Amino acid sequence: MNDLTSKAPQGAVRADEAAQVDRSSAICNRLAALREDLFGPRGKSEMARRLAIRPSTYDRYERDRVPPADLLVKIARIANVTLEWLMTGEGPKRPPETGDVEVETLTRQFQEVISVHPGLRQGVTQLLNWVDRLPKQVVRN
Repeated sequence: MNDLTSKAPQGAVRADEAAQVDRSSAICNRLAALREDLFGPRGKSEMARRLAIRPSTYDRYERDRVPPADLLVKIARIANVTLEWLMTGEGPKRPPETGDVEVETLTRQFQEVISVHPGLRQGVTQLLNWVDRLPKQVVRN
């Protein structure tokens, strides 16, 4: 039985390989730009130190190798970017401010409690006013 029908044409394979090289190169370019934003044009050693890898290994990641998944996650955290953006260049670059969403959710939930238990209005309102006065970085952490 001949299995030639399941094989992709050679031109299609080359196009897929070229697209993969382009994606890899784009990830390396984003990585280099992030490192430069964070640590300057001579900051490769600092980025390598933060990732707990050798500077020569990090240098290869900027030049022509995509880091393994665990390092990409670490890089995204260090640079405060989304993994989606780091991998694809698409989607939001920065993660959402989760603290703001949590406070909004908390407020909405307390309002639902007040609607069911009106006697709690004063205490819940005082609590929400106190939360609103907290410095934003305290609320977000």
